[in-house]
Formats: sequence, structure tokens, C-alpha cells
Amino acid sequence: MPLSAPRNLPGSGETIIWLSQALKDTTDGAFVVDLYDPGEIVPAFAVTDAVRDRKVSAGYTWLGYDQGKIPSSPLIAATPFGLEPWAYIGWW
Repeated sequence: MPLSAPRNLPGSGETIIWLSQALKDTTDGAFVVDLYDPGEIVPAFAVTDAVRDRKVSAGYTWLGYDQGKIPSSPLIAATPFGLEPWAYIGWW
């Protein structure tokens, strides 16, 4: 899975490492997510394009990087410390 931020970046980099390990642990290794820092597979700001074009099956990015490509991205990404995930689900 290509990332738009390096794995060693405090905060956003730590979350995807935790998720990757949790998926591996809870499936007894049946589901493994290989993580790739920006530029290893695709550039940092091209993660969503790579998923859309089926170059990769998944990606981890900040939706704000896709303003202009995804019409709703400013609404979701523009507010720091915005809604929690379950609130977004209810809102949609």
C-alpha cells in the first residue's frame, strides 16, 4: 500500500503501521499489508490516482491532497479535528 506520508512521520505514519500490524495479527497472517513510503511505488500526491487507475489495490493518504480531483474533499479535509469516522458515516 503506497503512503502519502513516510512511515516514520509521528502521528499519521504511526497509525498505518498500527493498522497494518493489527490486520496481520487478527487474521493470523492471512491478510498482510505491505507499506511503501512516498515515491517507492507512486509519488506522495498520486496515491488516489494510483488506486483509481488500479495500479495498486489500496492507498493511505490525506483527502486534502485531492482537492480539485474529488469534489467533496474540501468539505471533509478542510476542517482540522473535524468529525469522527462514525459521525461521517451518519452524515452520509
